[in-house]
Amino acid sequence: MASPNSDRNLTAAVAGDSPKPIDLAQAEPGGWSSSTNLWRGLTSMSVGVAAVALMVGFKLNSSNVKLGNEVEELSARLSATPEIQYVAVLADDKATASLLVTFDPKSRQLTLKRVGGFVTPTDKSLQLWALPHTGRPTSLGLLGTDAVTRLTAAASDVNVPAMGISLEAKGGVPPGSGPIGPLLYKGAVIETSL
Repeated sequence: MASPNSDRNLTAAVAGDSPKPIDLAQAEPGGWSSSTNLWRGLTSMSVGVAAVALMVGFKLNSSNVKLGNEVEELSARLSATPEIQYVAVLADDKATASLLVTFDPKSRQLTLKRVGGFVTPTDKSLQLWALPHTGRPTSLGLLGTDAVTRLTAAASDVNVPAMGISLEAKGGVPPGSGPIGPLLYKGAVIETSL
């Protein structure tokens, strides 16, 4: 069936009048759903929305990558941070602090930091001892001449009431022996709580 516009245009052409423009929305069957301008506009808008979605997705992805890197870095720093389980301040008989001792169970490391001005004679060594309630003292190692000394130990070696530092002959006492020289510094071992 012909549309009213096409009939009018045909009548006008026969009469010699110039035809009137055809309204494409009405001339094509299906009305607005067949309009190419509508579909072109919707297609352009869809392409624009897709482009914006891609840009937002890319930005979110880079933010997630950056956040992931920051989490990895913080995790590594946290793992490297010592966990202090035991602390002792070793002092002389006048209660003057000379050494700060800490124990990190993760690394199984005792760290001894000199806070006093004692200088070890060149022919002597300072030796660290675990001092239990009963039984013999156990050697935990020799201190170096640096301001900080690190020694390897087990938590069971450090879980004692006190620690002490003796002044021994160069190289310390033979393994299995107790302190021979004078006990210069002593202090209670305190278990820290997190």
